[in-house]
Amino acid sequence: MSAGLAIVDERGTPAVREGGTWVLDEARRWRLQAPGGPYVVRLDAQTLPWEGDGVDLHLPFAVGRLGLQLEAEGRRHAVPVRVRPAPAKVDETAWEALLAELEAWLPWPRSRSMVG
Repeated sequence: MSAGLAIVDERGTPAVREGGTWVLDEARRWRLQAPGGPYVVRLDAQTLPWEGDGVDLHLPFAVGRLGLQLEAEGRRHAVPVRVRPAPAKVDETAWEALLAELEAWLPWPRSRSMVG
């Protein structure tokens, strides 16, 4: 079931594998492709619809390990996946500037700061 398994981004670029674990960026759309489907695909507690040669994985802003499983004819195959932070996140300086602007706008005492 794992032979020929691929996870690609919206441009068709394969995901990185590190030691047998697929490494995906958060907040992106990925596609799990597996020959011999259709399979029942579960992402944590959610069952995803099989379409054509695979299933779409829409990842939110969340990082960590995911429970991804393929199932067919009573056989289950776990697919190790780790979601890493998106590389295009706001950097720390921009984030602090955003919080400072928000604090200036909010109607609360200046003694309560969200920045550092």
